[in-house]
Amino acid sequence: MKRRWAEIFFLVAISWAVNMAAAELQPPTFELRTINSITVPFQNDLPLPGFEKQDQTQLSLAGTWKKERLVMNQELTLQKRTAETIAALEQESKGRHLAAFDDSAWENKVIPGVENPAPDRYESGVWYRRNFEISKENEGKHLRLVFLAANYFTDVWVN
Repeated sequence: MKRRWAEIFFLVAISWAVNMAAAELQPPTFELRTINSITVPFQNDLPLPGFEKQDQTQLSLAGTWKKERLVMNQELTLQKRTAETIAALEQESKGRHLAAFDDSAWENKVIPGVENPAPDRYESGVWYRRNFEISKENEGKHLRLVFLAANYFTDVWVN
Protein backbone atom coordinates (compact mmCIF):
# COMPACT_ATOMS: atom_id res chain seq x y z
CA MET A 1 0.00 0.00 0.00
CA LYS A 2 1.35 3.40 -0.96
CA ARG A 3 1.64 5.91 1.82
CA ARG A 4 1.90 9.63 1.72
CA TRP A 5 4.24 11.39 4.16
CA ALA A 6 3.08 14.35 6.11
CA GLU A 7 4.97 16.45 8.53
CA ILE A 8 3.52 18.13 11.53
CA PHE A 9 5.28 20.88 13.28
CA PHE A 10 3.96 23.12 15.96
CA LEU A 11 5.00 25.74 18.42
CA VAL A 12 3.62 25.73 21.91
CA ALA A 13 3.79 29.09 23.59
CA ILE A 14 4.36 28.69 27.29
CA SER A 15 3.71 32.14 28.66
CA TRP A 16 2.09 34.06 31.46
CA ALA A 17 0.03 37.24 31.10
CA VAL A 18 1.82 39.95 29.12
CA ASN A 19 0.93 43.66 29.01
CA MET A 20 -0.74 44.03 25.61
CA ALA A 21 -2.14 47.58 25.80
CA ALA A 22 -1.53 48.42 22.12
CA ALA A 23 -2.28 45.06 20.51
CA GLU A 24 -5.58 43.33 19.79
CA LEU A 25 -5.57 40.15 21.85
CA GLN A 26 -6.55 36.68 20.75
CA PRO A 27 -10.33 36.29 21.00
CA PRO A 28 -11.70 33.37 23.03
CA THR A 29 -11.94 30.19 20.97
CA PHE A 30 -14.30 28.33 23.31
CA GLU A 31 -17.99 29.05 23.84
CA LEU A 32 -21.16 27.30 24.92
CA ARG A 33 -24.13 27.46 22.53
CA THR A 34 -27.69 26.34 23.16
CA ILE A 35 -29.10 24.20 20.35
CA ASN A 36 -32.63 22.78 20.77
CA SER A 37 -32.40 23.43 24.54
CA ILE A 38 -29.12 21.49 24.76
CA THR A 39 -25.87 23.20 25.74
CA VAL A 40 -23.13 22.29 23.26
CA PRO A 41 -19.44 23.24 23.64
CA PHE A 42 -17.81 24.81 20.56
CA GLN A 43 -14.11 25.41 19.89
CA ASN A 44 -13.12 27.52 16.87
CA ASP A 45 -16.75 27.49 15.63
CA LEU A 46 -16.80 23.67 15.54
CA PRO A 47 -18.71 21.41 17.96
CA LEU A 48 -16.22 20.05 20.47
CA PRO A 49 -16.31 16.26 20.47
CA GLY A 50 -16.53 14.36 23.71
CA PHE A 51 -13.76 12.12 24.95
CA GLU A 52 -15.73 8.92 24.45
CA LYS A 53 -14.62 6.54 21.69
CA GLN A 54 -15.91 7.63 18.31
CA ASP A 55 -16.47 5.53 15.21
CA GLN A 56 -13.69 7.01 13.10
CA THR A 57 -10.17 6.19 12.09
CA GLN A 58 -7.61 7.58 14.51
CA LEU A 59 -3.88 7.98 14.14
CA SER A 60 -2.00 8.40 17.38
CA LEU A 61 0.90 10.83 17.20
CA ALA A 62 2.19 9.69 20.58
CA GLY A 63 5.85 8.79 20.55
CA THR A 64 9.16 10.49 19.98
CA TRP A 65 9.14 14.04 18.60
CA LYS A 66 12.01 16.48 17.98
CA LYS A 67 11.96 19.44 20.38
CA GLU A 68 13.69 22.81 20.68
CA ARG A 69 13.12 25.54 23.23
CA LEU A 70 13.46 29.14 22.10
CA VAL A 71 13.01 32.63 23.43
CA MET A 72 10.11 34.17 21.58
CA ASN A 73 8.21 37.41 21.33
CA GLN A 74 5.36 36.72 23.77
CA GLU A 75 3.53 39.91 22.78
CA LEU A 76 3.39 38.62 19.19
CA THR A 77 2.19 35.22 20.41
CA LEU A 78 -0.78 36.76 22.19
CA GLN A 79 -1.93 38.90 19.26
CA LYS A 80 -5.01 38.04 17.20
CA ARG A 81 -4.10 35.89 14.18
CA THR A 82 -4.25 38.14 11.14
CA ALA A 83 -2.27 37.86 7.89
CA GLU A 84 0.30 40.25 9.38
CA THR A 85 0.75 38.42 12.69
CA ILE A 86 0.94 35.04 10.94
CA ALA A 87 3.67 36.42 8.65
CA ALA A 88 5.51 37.79 11.71
CA LEU A 89 5.24 34.41 13.49
CA GLU A 90 6.61 32.66 10.39
CA GLN A 91 9.48 35.16 10.25
CA GLU A 92 10.18 34.61 13.94
CA SER A 93 10.33 30.86 13.32
CA LYS A 94 13.36 31.41 11.04
CA GLY A 95 12.50 28.46 8.83
CA ARG A 96 11.85 25.93 11.59
CA HIS A 97 8.61 24.80 9.93
CA LEU A 98 10.21 24.17 6.54
CA ALA A 99 10.72 20.56 5.50
CA ALA A 100 14.38 21.22 4.65
CA PHE A 101 15.18 22.52 8.15
CA ASP A 102 17.79 20.42 9.93
CA ASP A 103 16.49 19.39 13.34
CA SER A 104 19.16 16.74 13.98
CA ALA A 105 20.58 18.72 16.93
CA TRP A 106 17.18 19.03 18.61
CA GLU A 107 16.33 16.95 21.68
CA ASN A 108 14.12 13.88 21.48
CA LYS A 109 10.91 14.27 23.48
CA VAL A 110 8.39 11.53 24.20
CA ILE A 111 4.79 12.76 23.79
CA PRO A 112 2.53 12.70 25.71
CA GLY A 113 4.69 14.16 28.42
CA VAL A 114 5.30 17.23 30.53
CA GLU A 115 7.46 19.98 29.03
CA ASN A 116 8.53 21.63 32.24
CA PRO A 117 7.93 19.57 35.38
CA ALA A 118 8.78 21.25 38.70
CA PRO A 119 11.17 22.78 39.58
CA ASP A 120 11.65 23.86 35.92
CA ARG A 121 10.35 27.43 35.49
CA TYR A 122 10.74 27.76 31.70
CA GLU A 123 8.20 30.28 30.35
CA SER A 124 8.78 30.82 26.63
CA GLY A 125 8.21 28.82 23.44
CA VAL A 126 8.90 25.27 22.36
CA TRP A 127 8.97 23.90 18.82
CA TYR A 128 7.94 20.28 18.32
CA ARG A 129 8.43 18.47 15.02
CA ARG A 130 7.29 15.05 13.83
CA ASN A 131 6.90 13.18 10.54
CA PHE A 132 3.97 10.82 10.15
CA GLU A 133 2.23 8.86 7.41
CA ILE A 134 -1.29 9.26 6.05
CA SER A 135 -2.55 6.00 4.57
CA LYS A 136 -3.76 6.03 0.98
CA GLU A 137 -7.35 5.25 2.03
CA ASN A 138 -7.38 8.48 4.09
CA GLU A 139 -6.07 10.74 1.31
CA GLY A 140 -8.57 13.43 0.39
CA LYS A 141 -10.66 12.89 3.52
CA HIS A 142 -11.35 15.48 6.20
CA LEU A 143 -8.81 14.85 8.95
CA ARG A 144 -8.82 16.57 12.31
CA LEU A 145 -5.72 17.11 14.42
CA VAL A 146 -6.45 17.26 18.14
CA PHE A 147 -3.93 18.61 20.64
CA LEU A 148 -4.79 18.08 24.28
CA ALA A 149 -2.97 20.13 26.93
CA ALA A 150 -1.06 22.19 24.37
CA ASN A 151 -0.97 25.07 26.87
CA TYR A 152 -2.00 28.63 26.06
CA PHE A 153 -1.43 29.10 22.33
CA THR A 154 -0.42 26.63 19.65
CA ASP A 155 0.38 27.43 16.04
CA VAL A 156 0.44 24.38 13.77
CA TRP A 157 2.13 24.01 10.38
CA VAL A 158 1.43 20.89 8.30
CA ASN A 159 3.72 20.08 5.36
